Amino acid sequence: MAIPFALGGTSELFVNVPAFGIAYSRAPKNMRGLVSALNLFNNAIAYAIGLATAGVVKDPYLVWDFAAPTIIGIVAAVVFYWMYHDIDDEEYRLSRNEAIYHVEESEVDEKGSEQDGKRVREEARMKEIS
Repeated sequence: MAIPFALGGTSELFVNVPAFGIAYSRAPKNMRGLVSALNLFNNAIAYAIGLATAGVVKDPYLVWDFAAPTIIGIVAAVVFYWMYHDIDDEEYRLSRNEAIYHVEESEVDEKGSEQDGKRVREEARMKEIS
């Protein structure tokens, strides 16, 4: 019985820590607390469902108590990957854009005009594409 509980604890580490990180980093600065609170609320609902269904864990149903969440989790993992496999590339592009715009502003001199800024932006985009 220790192995399923150890796997459950380990899985919570792999789910909750990235969920908190993603919720915090992808939220607007003025809504980070609210988004983190909503994430914690979802965890509370999941734990409440777990407590409510704990009485069903009896000897004849013991196999399905572990098999059903495993099957559902595998199907959900495949669907989740299929839906969100491009989010890492998007995050990389967003972080690269911030670096490019930072360089762009420093390359424009004090007397630089709007045209100089546009030229530098175009050069930065061309570098990013190639």
